[in-house]
Amino acid sequence: MEGGYGPKYVGRRGFWGSGFGWVLRRRRGAGDVPLPGFFSAAFLCRNKEKRLKKFHSLPLISILFYTRIVQILVRLIVALLLFSASISANTREAITLPDKVELSVPFLCQAPFADWSQPWQDACEEAAIVMAIHYVRNYPLDKESGNQEILGLVKYQEVRWGGHHDLTAQKTGQLMAEYYKYKKYKISYRFGIEEIKKELAQGNLVLTPMAGRLLGNRYYRRPGPAYHYMVFKGYDNRSGEFITNDSGTKRGEGFRYKYDVAFNAIHDWTGSKETIAQGKKAMIIISK
Repeated sequence: MEGGYGPKYVGRRGFWGSGFGWVLRRRRGAGDVPLPGFFSAAFLCRNKEKRLKKFHSLPLISILFYTRIVQILVRLIVALLLFSASISANTREAITLPDKVELSVPFLCQAPFADWSQPWQDACEEAAIVMAIHYVRNYPLDKESGNQEILGLVKYQEVRWGGHHDLTAQKTGQLMAEYYKYKKYKISYRFGIEEIKKELAQGNLVLTPMAGRLLGNRYYRRPGPAYHYMVFKGYDNRSGEFITNDSGTKRGEGFRYKYDVAFNAIHDWTGSKETIAQGKKAMIIISK
């Protein structure tokens, strides 16, 4: 109809121009004149005055409309995030750990023949590494072979690093990787009691640097080691204890420590025995 109004598809236009969707065009002879979008009924009205009056209200209507859209989108995003967090929490809760785990880790005292002079007095890192390697490779372990491996590790450090020193968790992992060519390990500095238990439940061994005197082991030679290393090989929820191989005593096989006692004693080497209790938490996780 000449000069009349009628819908005609012309595609999409910008949000703040002709609207959010289809637009109308007024047909005039051979040419088409675009009209603003469909948000106001004024553009379907033949009355020019009403049309102009309502046209001035378009920006406010558009702002309110898009504000509402943004509010709805924000609510949807928040709902999705909450739903995702709920699913994640339910998944974590579904992973239940056994009440007790005890891995078959061979034991080695750091002074296999009760000689507590050097280098055996400070050979807890070496003894822990030896026990770990024999566990992951299923090698048998006795005093004689264990003692030779301790001495071999000490000799390697003297040549490689210029002496036999206390080692951080990072250095201990490096020593194991270089000497035994075994690299299936990782070091964690952010963990709690439950994370240690989860690793053990998966069959992984946990080695930790310790402020030894915080352990209060009655079998240590007094006053006990200021800095120490220990092998976590299991836990027992019924008694609330970790099961360890503690190389600092000949009675250390399967030695148990209360969860909080063992965890509170975990401190990485700081460079000084006087400040060891200020060292950060660290654990070496060794997998087969």
